[in-house]
Amino acid sequence: MSNIRSYIEDHLKNKGYKLQQFSEIVDINVGTLSAIIKGTRLISMNQLDQIASAMGLEQGHFYDIYGVECFIESAPHWRRLEPFIYRCINVCLNAKNINTLNAWLCASIVYF
Repeated sequence: MSNIRSYIEDHLKNKGYKLQQFSEIVDINVGTLSAIIKGTRLISMNQLDQIASAMGLEQGHFYDIYGVECFIESAPHWRRLEPFIYRCINVCLNAKNINTLNAWLCASIVYF
């Protein structure tokens, strides 16, 4: 499984974007975006959704990977888990996709 950073890097390369251009598109500070791509800063749920949207992906596209990166590969913290759970519920209920919701919630409980 690839990480979110590699998806962002591939998108920048494929679209020919400079980091500054993409930071303006996603409305994330260029320094913050740079730190996310370098892996020195964890991505927030809001930033994750902004990036997915700017890449033309549906909200929730990266949630499986995000769960691994934030709750398995990093020390889990309620500050990240709570928005993740709420966002999973919101996305799945809006899409009427209970199977995905169950999978994300079960995985998040296991992560934490």
